[in-house]
Amino acid sequence: MSTQPGWPEHLPVSAVRIARPTDRLAECVAFYVEGLGLAHLGGFDGHAGYEGVFLGLPGEQVHLELTSHVDG
Repeated sequence: MSTQPGWPEHLPVSAVRIARPTDRLAECVAFYVEGLGLAHLGGFDGHAGYEGVFLGLPGEQVHLELTSHVDG
């Protein structure tokens, strides 16, 4: 039996995003979008040397963020 309290009510969760780095961004995006059917939700380019892509299931607030840095 767990004695840990639940998540605090005053800190509501609106979305969860898991970020993972990769040196093969295009290949990973193709796998998740074309292979698994995740939606391409957005992304960014040129942020402190990083580019990234947000992927997820339509209508769900759980996202996968893939990032790549110019220096690898």
